[in-house]
Amino acid sequence: MTYLPYIVFGASMIIPLVQFTLLRRSRRMEGKDSPVTNPEIDEKLSRHGQVLLYFFTPLCDACQVMAPRIDRMVIKYDNIIKLNAKENKDLALSFGLVATPTVILIKKGKIAKIVAGITSEKKLSALLE
Repeated sequence: MTYLPYIVFGASMIIPLVQFTLLRRSRRMEGKDSPVTNPEIDEKLSRHGQVLLYFFTPLCDACQVMAPRIDRMVIKYDNIIKLNAKENKDLALSFGLVATPTVILIKKGKIAKIVAGITSEKKLSALLE
């Protein structure tokens, strides 16, 4: 008897469960005080009142898809900071980051929104306006 259908079914059930867990975890962080200790983030936050943090990892395929979108937005907006999650491990952990790409919007010292995964440029622009 082959176990392949059971393995495929089990794997297909794990993906939605992981996505649900990530979404639930990010929703818990929203509204809490930002654990920011980075001078660059603090400076942009004091100047603009809000800052968009983009966490990525160089070898992540989804991050490669998001990179051109974020690069275009960096040209338009001064309050976007790109952070390599591996190089900024402590900062990523303080935000409870579990996946990349992740976008975190901080407004007035509080986490306003966390978006994990690939997101359109239009939705990201809507966060900043």
